[in-house]
Amino acid sequence: MTDKPFGVNLTILPTINPVPYGEYREAIIEGGVKIVETAGSNPAPHLPSFKAARV
Repeated sequence: MTDKPFGVNLTILPTINPVPYGEYREAIIEGGVKIVETAGSNPAPHLPSFKAARV
């Protein structure tokens, strides 16, 4: 609902039930988000996809 850049936070936490972080990552990329802040755990598994998408 904006044509301005905006960012999102991807909080990566240990959980009992698996969290679909890969799906979250793809939604971020497909949604055109260009700024992602991560918190909670190491974001290394997500960085190649974000970098390839110029996030």
